[in-house]
Amino acid sequence: MLSFRLALLCVGLFAVAFKRAEAISQADKMKIYAVMLPTVQECSKNFGVSEEDIKKAKEAGNVDGLNQCLLACVFKKAGVINDAGQFDVEKSKELISKYLSDSNEQAKAQEVIGKCVSVNDQPVGDSEGCDRSKLLFDCLMPFKKEFEG
Repeated sequence: MLSFRLALLCVGLFAVAFKRAEAISQADKMKIYAVMLPTVQECSKNFGVSEEDIKKAKEAGNVDGLNQCLLACVFKKAGVINDAGQFDVEKSKELISKYLSDSNEQAKAQEVIGKCVSVNDQPVGDSEGCDRSKLLFDCLMPFKKEFEG
């Protein structure tokens, strides 16, 4: 199912990009999915993302083949990217505290988020947050292996 696969991908984008989804409690996963599914469905429809596109991204282990504005759409609706197209570190930390119940995991995630604030200083070619969303995703992903259980 497209929505479920994209939701899994997007969960990795901002909430648990640094940790295997299996290591997160079922309750935390359900909280995230409940919030993310409608957003993912709307954004994927708006940007023409197909199930095949998601499969390719998953197989490749990156989102290079997806429309960067899909990432921006999801990040903006979540509050991770603000209306000015900037990474909102404080809002991201709030989301981590809200959706991850383990305090150690919250601390690790917030530390990684802090390391990615530099994406706001990098030049981008748009004001919509599309380029910055891709920069943010690229910043988060190298930390994934550090946090796998």
